[in-house]
Amino acid sequence: MTPAKHARSEETGRATGTGAQVVATVTPTTSHRSNAFFGLSNTQHGEEDGQVAMALLRPAEVGDRPALEALLYDYLTELGGVVGGDWDPKAYPWIDQQWTEPGRHPFFIVSGGKPVGLAMARCPLSTSSGLHQVAEFYLAPDHRGQGLAARAAEELFRTFPGSWELTAHEENPQAVAFWNRVASAVAGTPPQTRVLDEDGERRVHFTFQVV
Repeated sequence: MTPAKHARSEETGRATGTGAQVVATVTPTTSHRSNAFFGLSNTQHGEEDGQVAMALLRPAEVGDRPALEALLYDYLTELGGVVGGDWDPKAYPWIDQQWTEPGRHPFFIVSGGKPVGLAMARCPLSTSSGLHQVAEFYLAPDHRGQGLAARAAEELFRTFPGSWELTAHEENPQAVAFWNRVASAVAGTPPQTRVLDEDGERRVHFTFQVV
């Protein structure tokens, strides 16, 4: 599995993605909400009968910023090696907004009680498009090939029912296949897809409904 398990929005800094814009409204942000709000747990389900424990999402609080930034650095570094281009991990411009902008929800993917990946979601308060959006999604290489990425992605979608969108680079076919499979599983029907081509960068855009 390649770093494939990533989805990109306009948050690449290239303003390509889905065109959702930042909005500012006054409502509680993720850092003010408990895990109970999301129906999540900070603990890991135990392994049974030799099966790999299920991956869980845990909200990343503002105090978790260094750990989130470390994963984001690894993610963007690896992404640049897969699709090419200028992906400066130190220049990610939306880190502060993860805890200040309503509608943004940063999560850790947790396995064995430790953060092993990240999932950054944007809800309609942030996108102002009526859609939820996967901004960033990453699982560390050592934890791939166990189904953790798919379970974490499905958990993310089911945490926020409604209309979703995401994009994946066309030159990363494993990512495209992964998101097509996961979106189909949570929606019960294949997602709608189209190819976006902006400045020579081609991405597959997915939209689907989670009930």
